[in-house]
Amino acid sequence: MQLLVNRRRTYYTKHDYLKLTVTSGSICFWFSMYDYLPPSTYEYVEYSIDDGKTWVRKDNVEGTAVLLITPSITTGKSVLWRGKGTAVAISIDGNVYFSNFSEGGTFGATFVASGDFRSMLYLDDFVGKTVPAYGLAGLFRNCTGLTAVEKLLSSGFTGTHCYAWMFNGCTDLVTPPSSMPACDMVDYCCYKMFEGCTSLTTAPTLQSTTLANNCYDRMFYDCTSLVTAPALPATTLNTSCYSTMFSGCRSLITAPTISAKTLASYCCYKMFFNCSSLTTTPTLSATTLATYCYQYMFEDCTSLVNVTTLPGTLKEGCYYGMFKGCSSLTSTPTLSKTTLQPSCYKEMFMNCGSLTTVTTLPATTLKANCYQDMFNGCTSLTTAPVLKAKTLVNSCYNGMFVNCSSLNYIKALFTTTPSTSYTWNWVIYAGNGSGTFVKNSAATWNVTGDSGIPNGWTVQTASS
Repeated sequence: MQLLVNRRRTYYTKHDYLKLTVTSGSICFWFSMYDYLPPSTYEYVEYSIDDGKTWVRKDNVEGTAVLLITPSITTGKSVLWRGKGTAVAISIDGNVYFSNFSEGGTFGATFVASGDFRSMLYLDDFVGKTVPAYGLAGLFRNCTGLTAVEKLLSSGFTGTHCYAWMFNGCTDLVTPPSSMPACDMVDYCCYKMFEGCTSLTTAPTLQSTTLANNCYDRMFYDCTSLVTAPALPATTLNTSCYSTMFSGCRSLITAPTISAKTLASYCCYKMFFNCSSLTTTPTLSATTLATYCYQYMFEDCTSLVNVTTLPGTLKEGCYYGMFKGCSSLTSTPTLSKTTLQPSCYKEMFMNCGSLTTVTTLPATTLKANCYQDMFNGCTSLTTAPVLKAKTLVNSCYNGMFVNCSSLNYIKALFTTTPSTSYTWNWVIYAGNGSGTFVKNSAATWNVTGDSGIPNGWTVQTASS
């Protein structure tokens, strides 16, 4: 605020301070500066209830929890906020401590936030300023009366965790900012930003094309009313950038397409975990995969029935558990690779209880754990895909058909003697005591039981 004088009148210039406006009921707002947050990180905070003419200030005190509390703000009235510091949260020995807003007042009272949030760090001089690490982290965490946020700043993401937890637990938030800044991301910048916003039905537009480590990790986690997800225009990904982003969004019907053609390690880890209304996967057009890039991506999507094709060169763990627990899935996508990678298909269709039609598995070169537990718990599967590889490797088929209680046909052409090193419990609880096992006519082994040919099955031979 700047006082200007001319010949006729004295007036106050307007700054776009953070403004909290009560929309129903009455609310006392308070801002908490906790004892873990030193004055060197956050010096003081102020509020004004007369449009910036006068300000009430509270200084932070080393080692002491400090509160600045407003009087009761009634419906239609607003309070402005500003402060001085580098961040409202701090990380100490791996633990994050927040200084943030809370509200108390009449039952069901609501408010909206508008203005420039940077006034909480830079007082009046916030235009064009950046947000440092943890700068606005958790600012409205668990403010259950917050229903709408007008905008976010346009200067972008500059410090790790800068917007992390910002609206975490705001269970009445219906209207988020319309868009996020169109700039490159930084590590963890939006981590858990809207986690637990259970009234949120739409998400802000995401404009960034270059992502960073964990930048959207858990961003909409457990937003159980979210129906429409934002488009994902990013073409440059980074480690865990979309990890658990929409996990628990049980109302989500359509998943957004991932634009990037080159993936990053763990980039889509549990991205749609437990999205129980999702029926169709998005198109997955990436041609360059990365280690564990799609791990558990659609785990427990119990309504999923339509699955996209899976192009790209295999990497270690790339499809690990990708469709685990998709209990409505009846058929698998085509898996055409002949040379595998470690753990590439491990647990891929585990506990897909409706699965009846499976892809051929043409691979002739296996790697450690490549098919481990792949069909474990597929209780409707009657015929196993033909296993063409002749030479087994460490744990390649371990647990592959565990609990496939309807299974009655396996054709496996390996000549390596099965053992706990390669086929440990691969058919335990499989079938109902009868079935047909076709083995390679060149195979000299004769192992029966849970790690070999199921007991009671008829054995046939076939040329490789």
